[in-house]
Amino acid sequence: TAPSWPGIRRAHPQPPTVPGAHVTSLVAVTGAAEEQGLATRAEHRALWVHRPVGEAASPAPPMAALERHAFAEGDGFVWIAAEAGVAKAPRTHVLGYAAIRPNWLRASGY
Repeated sequence: TAPSWPGIRRAHPQPPTVPGAHVTSLVAVTGAAEEQGLATRAEHRALWVHRPVGEAASPAPPMAALERHAFAEGDGFVWIAAEAGVAKAPRTHVLGYAAIRPNWLRASGY
């Protein structure tokens, strides 16, 4: 099913206010029609993961997107939104990057 955009917008955190900080969001949706703007004051890069409804419970599509993503140098905030059972694997993967502060990572299940 399509993600609950009001819930995602409420869960989308504002990153810590640090000059030059980068924000990466990873959001799983069924296709481009579900992509929506996520307003933030930081330099933001959205990773939209398109996967069919039948793969909504699989962490493979979000993990593939993360493995292709090169995180920016310097301070950065990462926000992950996916089905509740899927968000854990990307969170664990991102925590493996020494440059990512654990308190600058938010993983939300919907």
